[in-house]
Amino acid sequence: MAGVKVTDLTTLATADPTDVMYIVDTSSNTSKQIEVGNMFTSGSWTPTFDTFVDAIIDATLVAATYQRVGNVITCSMTLTLDVDFSANNTGSFNFTLPFTTTTGVPCGSLSSSNITQRFNGAVRSSSTTKGRIVMISEDTSLITSTASCHVLFQYEIN
Repeated sequence: MAGVKVTDLTTLATADPTDVMYIVDTSSNTSKQIEVGNMFTSGSWTPTFDTFVDAIIDATLVAATYQRVGNVITCSMTLTLDVDFSANNTGSFNFTLPFTTTTGVPCGSLSSSNITQRFNGAVRSSSTTKGRIVMISEDTSLITSTASCHVLFQYEIN
């Protein structure tokens, strides 16, 4: 392909994650290749939930999506939670991450989507493969209630 201009090549409408691109590594001033999936990708995943503590009784997944740009993963989950804040105003549970991490700590937020059922929370790290949602509610009327919520968080992978 020597002597062929990039602008003379045919256009690829959709790239597969295993397709290879040409890149110049400016740190060493050398030409290299990189898979498209190592630069950016997106999709859905089905997290599993476990270790329910205090006010959180159960979680049901509505949807979970991610976007990967380089080594940063941005995740979004919509959940239905069974909660009982009558005895405790906090609760937590673990969920599986779409990509394993050894360097990044997931962090983000959770909020209820029903304005009459107010609670919020944070996303923390549980292990290299799991995140942990920690919630708090100032609304003690959420006794054995079902509430919808949205979770948004980011973390870094190797």
